[in-house]
Amino acid sequence: MRCTRLKFIVIGSALAMSTPVSSFQIVHEVYIGVGAMPWNYEGERDETSATGGRLIAGTLLTDRFGIEAHFGMYGEDKVSLPAKVRIELDSLDGVFLRLNQPLFEYFNVYTLAGFSSVQMIVSPEEAGAEEDAPTASGFSLGAGAEINLGDHYAVGIDYVRYLDEPDFMFQAVTSSLKWRF
Repeated sequence: MRCTRLKFIVIGSALAMSTPVSSFQIVHEVYIGVGAMPWNYEGERDETSATGGRLIAGTLLTDRFGIEAHFGMYGEDKVSLPAKVRIELDSLDGVFLRLNQPLFEYFNVYTLAGFSSVQMIVSPEEAGAEEDAPTASGFSLGAGAEINLGDHYAVGIDYVRYLDEPDFMFQAVTSSLKWRF
């Protein structure tokens, strides 16, 4: 599966880059996280919002620059107009450059810019109806803030507009817990 392969590549790359080479360390910090992701989707005929989940994997190469990957899933809503349909997030994959700005000892703000792919499932509730899977990919932008809770944990919140195409808009606000190692 494309989603699973991408997850292993990003996580494996982050772990490989965190290994010190002699006395030279390539990265400043490696982290993984999980969070609740309330999202909003506007398609060609449908519009809805629900809450799903998101996994995060990333590495800060310095205290100001890093690479981050997002993997989202779940969340569904039943829309009654114009016809009864079920809209569900099938998958969200994104890779971002992260520009980080430490403001205080335990507080950071950051911006994200990258590329995302989102696949939805739209299912009519009538028996035997065909499922439609609207999919789009493109440029993504976001911003967030996080508070460090000691040396290994951080809590954060971010807003990312994953896609903004003419017939496909997907955005989310995510609160997350990150573990740094």
